[in-house]
Amino acid sequence: MKELEDALGLHEDLEINYMVTHYSAVLMTQDGVKEVARGDGDSILEALQDLNNTLKEKSLKQGKK
Repeated sequence: MKELEDALGLHEDLEINYMVTHYSAVLMTQDGVKEVARGDGDSILEALQDLNNTLKEKSLKQGKK
């Protein structure tokens, strides 16, 4: 989960939420105002992996610009 590790710093919060049907992992700015990326899954691990993949896709898109 390199992308997630790289994205986490002093100014970000990682929020794990349990919904009735799934888990959600959300990377937020530390002030909680802006959602950076989100991942969902049937377990916390799946949600974190999905979040990591979302960050990876964002990174690749930014690299193409």
